[in-house]
Amino acid sequence: MDLNEWRPYRITTIADVFKVYFRLAKKYTIRMEYDLEDYKNRRINFTFGNLRRASIDFIRFLLVSVFLATMILARDTESILSAKRFETMLEIDRIDLLFLLYMAVSSLLEYLWIYTFWEILVYDSAYNEFIAIQYKFDDSKLESNNKRLLLKYFIIRGYLMGIAYKIYALFFMGLFTILSHKHYALYVTDQVTLLDLVSVLIPFFILMYHLIFVSGQMFLVMFCFEFSIRFLRIRFQQLCSSATIQINRLNPLPTRFMRMYYEIYANIAKFNQSAQNYFFVTELLSKINMIFLTVFYSKQTQLKSSSFLILYISVQMIVNTTLVYHMVSFFATKNLLYYRSLLINFIRFQFVTKRTSSPLYTKARPRNLISMKAKRYDCSADLKKNFFLQTMPSNMIGFTCGRLFLITSYKYVELLLMNLIFILLFYKKLLLKEL
Repeated sequence: MDLNEWRPYRITTIADVFKVYFRLAKKYTIRMEYDLEDYKNRRINFTFGNLRRASIDFIRFLLVSVFLATMILARDTESILSAKRFETMLEIDRIDLLFLLYMAVSSLLEYLWIYTFWEILVYDSAYNEFIAIQYKFDDSKLESNNKRLLLKYFIIRGYLMGIAYKIYALFFMGLFTILSHKHYALYVTDQVTLLDLVSVLIPFFILMYHLIFVSGQMFLVMFCFEFSIRFLRIRFQQLCSSATIQINRLNPLPTRFMRMYYEIYANIAKFNQSAQNYFFVTELLSKINMIFLTVFYSKQTQLKSSSFLILYISVQMIVNTTLVYHMVSFFATKNLLYYRSLLINFIRFQFVTKRTSSPLYTKARPRNLISMKAKRYDCSADLKKNFFLQTMPSNMIGFTCGRLFLITSYKYVELLLMNLIFILLFYKKLLLKEL
């Protein structure tokens, strides 16, 4: 799953999955080296040597932003850094729109890094605490079939995502080779000077390297993020399924179910403290991609392979966001459905219990001390179960988009329809402007 690794990982436990997850996060998201024990004991080394990777990545982001901004501003000039020159070389119309999109994407990713780094700096990272919990995860809590499916999904899907990442990396290096060859041809024919050649190739090499780094964030880290959601989803679904089987007239709401429900709810809430910011950024990126997709497509006089590839990547980012939202919307919907099922069974149980304990159905018995204690215990258990059922529909289990809204099935469909309408209205506006 990394650029220098070409074989799938050999993983046997869920804890091993999150160890790989944490290693990739340190490379692409956190950009510094430490372990969870250092974080727990507040002994992370914040020296320049440990922060060198983060500093280099941030400086590279600034250089790339300046380079792209220069090409956008010099679009209609005869400069060697003119965007029109690259439009001619790559046969793409309005390539400056692509530069603007990349600046927006990389800026938001840098914002996520600053946000994550600040949480670690003040030792208040919910993400680290979530990973530390999963390091100690007991695989016996998962059914053997679910565990096998999760491990198989992580190995195979992660391997395929790693291959896709390598393909994108090779593509960007190939693009740099093509641009280098074309600029070298200009230099050989004395159309540009050696200084012009160097002033173009060095920034472009930095840009391609940064594109590979961003691809690693988009492919590997987002895949691990998706796996965490799938892992929590399977645990919650397994809990609901097992409790449904255990429901009977004697025990309509097992104590073990309530205990496991609280545990899974705490894990989801802990993960959401960091994930909500990522959902907000992905939603923002999705909207920016829609605007870019509509405007860029309308500006193409002829749709060639290079333009089609750019549109494909943009659509892929939108589709990935939609699929992640679809996965996340499961929690709130399943929680409400299962709440109704539990409530019906619990009411039926109480009705049957009251009916069978009525004097019309049973003979009066002398009340000794043991029966009184048992009755008090039953009343206490019923109160706990009633309170648990009352909190289920209002506990907002699941994930939120920033602090804006809880991602439910209704919100997912609403956003999907709004996105379609948004694209149609935006494209209509462009058509009317051109007419």
